[in-house]
Amino acid sequence: MSEWQPIDTAPRDKKILIFVQNDYGGSIFMARWDKDESATRPKPRWKSSSPAYKAITAINNPPTHWMPLPPPPTTESM
Repeated sequence: MSEWQPIDTAPRDKKILIFVQNDYGGSIFMARWDKDESATRPKPRWKSSSPAYKAITAINNPPTHWMPLPPPPTTESM
């Protein structure tokens, strides 16, 4: 599967790519599902792997789509 899928169908047990619509058209983040019940609103939420965007929780701009991570490069492709 390499097409964007609705966020409602995203797996919650591994890292994925998520798409967030914003004023610049959109952003793509590597993220994982975080069901931390002690988190601030909203909870649970998608959490980015980037230190600059820890929680993808914007109420106004929640993630809309997801896709699996591509496979890592092989030694032959380096």
